[in-house]
This record gives sequence, structure tokens and C-alpha cells, in this order.
Amino acid sequence: MSTTEVDVLIAGAGPTGLALAHELRRHGVRCRVIDQGEGPSIWSKAQAIHARTLELLERAGVAEELLREGKRIRQVNIHGAAGRRVAHMEIEGLDTAYPYIYSLPQRDTEIVLARCLERVGGVVERQLRLARFTQDDHGVDATLIHADGREEAVRAAWLVGCDGAHSTVRHALGLPFEGSSYEVRIIQADVQVDLPFPVEDDEAVVFFGEGALVGLLPLPGPHRYRMLVPRPPGDETDATLENFQRIFAAVGPPGAIVHDPAWMIAFRLHCRMVGRYRV
Repeated sequence: MSTTEVDVLIAGAGPTGLALAHELRRHGVRCRVIDQGEGPSIWSKAQAIHARTLELLERAGVAEELLREGKRIRQVNIHGAAGRRVAHMEIEGLDTAYPYIYSLPQRDTEIVLARCLERVGGVVERQLRLARFTQDDHGVDATLIHADGREEAVRAAWLVGCDGAHSTVRHALGLPFEGSSYEVRIIQADVQVDLPFPVEDDEAVVFFGEGALVGLLPLPGPHRYRMLVPRPPGDETDATLENFQRIFAAVGPPGAIVHDPAWMIAFRLHCRMVGRYRV
């Protein structure tokens, strides 16, 4: 088995791996970015991009293209009983060219970053999995497995694990994922919500009532929202359209309709990180 050589091998082609690969390529560093998936995420996943991230992406020449499709969240309105507005907050006073929260599904972020990577001579190598690796004082020897089962040996000066919460790199290095999980469980959906009153494109909306809270964050498209519903410890409510409609009917304005789900999921938030980033 012949060995290919590269300066940096990046495991994981999510937003972090793609942004790193683009930055390395535009500075002339030889790198490969691999991912075991078939393509960009099919789900919207994380959708909020904050000001400092956009500033760094601007320096990399990516921000302008990224800002074409999403929505800028500049205000938050909070509603109580029967949909009555009880508070209004504006996102302002930030010393930045991006004084807002930018809402764009992760899938779209990955597509834009991959396209920008291609323009600087890079490419995402899909269906290519990091199986194992060893390291010495001068670099890393990695074994990759292709979709057809073929193994490839790679010698890299650096291996970077951008492969998520279940990171192969982190597990192989024996690095603990230190921290804990929050007790609150969240059910979430990307849905269309028809409200009986107008909502601005730059507006996030929160509804609360007896025993429940629902947040709506605008997504690209008319009346499309990320619906977030925190559930108390011990509550195992399923992420179904019927449950989202039922909960929203209890705290939202009369006549509001939740429909056309693109993605629904239940999860718990983790507050974790590795103790060391370089090994």
C-alpha cells in the first residue's frame, strides 16, 4: 500500500473542517479534508451564526456569499397569554459590521463553504473514513478507508479532528469530553407557522404560558421557523407535529397553525469540551 503525503489532514467536513480547509488552502498549505458522509448535512442543524464568526469569514472572503440566503435576526418579541406581547428587545449596540444573529441552516453553510473551498483549489473527499492513526515526533501516519473498502495510507505533518461530538480523533487520543449535560430536554422542528398577526423577517418570537415555552427563530422562506420547545426534566415528549401543534396551541395565539415540517428532533444540550486541543 503506497503512502500519500500532505501537510494537514482534516477529519470532518462540517462547518469547522470546511472553514479550516479553506483558510489553509488560501495560505498555500497542502491539506485534505475527508468526511465519511455522502454529502453536506441534509438537516438544518445549527442555524445561528454570530458576529465574530462573520467577521472572520469576511477576512477569508466567504461572508458575502454566505449572507445571500439567510435571515438577519435584529429583534426579539416575547408574548404571554393569548399571544399578547409583553416585551420587546432589539439586538443593537454591537461594534461590528454584523450587528445581528444570522440565521442560515447548517446545510446551506456547508454548501457555501465547500464551494469556496473549491475556488481555492480544495475539494471535500466524501465517503472516506479515518480508521486509525499513529503519531511520532514528526507527524502522523493515518489509515483511510474508501467507500469500496480500499485502504489508503496517508502521512501528514498534522491531523486535525473536526469530526464532532463522537470524534474518532478524540477517542483515539483518549481525550475525555469533560463536562455535563443539562437536565432540560428540547424538542425542535423546522416548520411553517401561520400566525394571526404579522411578524417581521428579522424578528424572533417567544411565547410562554402555563408550563411551557416556545421559541420561533426565522429561517429562509416565507413563514419558516426553527421551533424550540424546552421540556422539564423527566418529560419525554416526542418530537412530532401533533405535539408541536398541541403545545403551541396552549401558549401561542388562537388560530396559529404549525405544519409542513422539514426536520424534527429531540435532544439534550451538553456543556463539554476537551481539556487539551493539541496532543
